[in-house]
Amino acid sequence: MRLPPLVLVSVVLAALLSPGIDTPGLTAPAAPPVLVGDWSGEMRLPNSHDPLPLYMVFTATAEGLVATAGPNAATQYPMRDLSITDTSVRGWVQAPGAVHDRFTFDLTIAASRLEGPVVMSNDLGSWEGVAVVTRLEKDVP
Repeated sequence: MRLPPLVLVSVVLAALLSPGIDTPGLTAPAAPPVLVGDWSGEMRLPNSHDPLPLYMVFTATAEGLVATAGPNAATQYPMRDLSITDTSVRGWVQAPGAVHDRFTFDLTIAASRLEGPVVMSNDLGSWEGVAVVTRLEKDVP
């Protein structure tokens, strides 16, 4: 049985826009609206006495969701291999020139809070810690 072109296009678009599809680039399909906005918090790693600042930005675009992360609003790096479901955000950030080159996140979405494991890795090894960020008040609906 052959599907009419309009039905076929609709099925393909629905599959591409469904939340939870992994994307190898910088954008992911539409995310839960609660995710869009600026998030600020920290990472706690076993090799650091003090928590490290963490600032994340999730922006909705026509192509999907763009996510960045860094130590503050001015220093942001694109999140790659972004995977988003109704309950989680996964991806990694490569910090150019930084001693701790790669940060891999696996965060749970809980209202205005994202938290979960983060792995920092470079040529010297890898360390697992915890990241916790909350949405900034200006973005809370």
